[in-house]
Amino acid sequence: MDILPKNFILSLLVALIIGLTAPAWAFGHDFQEGDLLFQSLNTSQSLAIKMATGSDYTHCGIVFISEGRVFVYEALAQMTMTPVEEWLERSPEVLWLRLKDPKVLTPQVISQMKKAGTDLKDRTYDTLFQWSDEKVYCSELVYKIYQRGAGMELVPLKTFGDYNLGSEAVLDLIEKRYGGELPLAEKAVAPSDLLQSPLLEVVGRIQGQVQ
Repeated sequence: MDILPKNFILSLLVALIIGLTAPAWAFGHDFQEGDLLFQSLNTSQSLAIKMATGSDYTHCGIVFISEGRVFVYEALAQMTMTPVEEWLERSPEVLWLRLKDPKVLTPQVISQMKKAGTDLKDRTYDTLFQWSDEKVYCSELVYKIYQRGAGMELVPLKTFGDYNLGSEAVLDLIEKRYGGELPLAEKAVAPSDLLQSPLLEVVGRIQGQVQ
């Protein structure tokens, strides 16, 4: 799936320089940079993540604003700045979270977070969910942007062994991607973990267009 805007690199660099922190309206919603959006995608991987984590929310991204437009920076086939209107079209409901103290996201901090994001922009999606920077998955991207750009660890990291690995969907995914040998000690963070962050609070739930 390739929904990368043609002016992705230029837009992100402009936003980096300007360091915009003002809210932007989209579909009547007052998004702010650093907000997190969560959704569930209709894929076999999404089902496995749902079974392993016990959460309906299996994908996430972070909001950035460029030239007055709202984008969701996320890990798909590659790291992608997706217009929020496209992001909201993918699932029946989107969960919207924000830092409890958003004032800490000063223009300088937002610029640092965008720099942390651009440092990972050439990576592809990590289907093995490894913690290195060689490839990156969605919640890993969000975690590392906050950790490296804002100096915040949103949640303690887990390991593969901390999740529920016994369902058929999960075992099938493990067999296909790891040959049945899952590295249980591998560090990990799932969208469901970020939802439990004591630093975040729910802003609201947004009705999507996929029913």
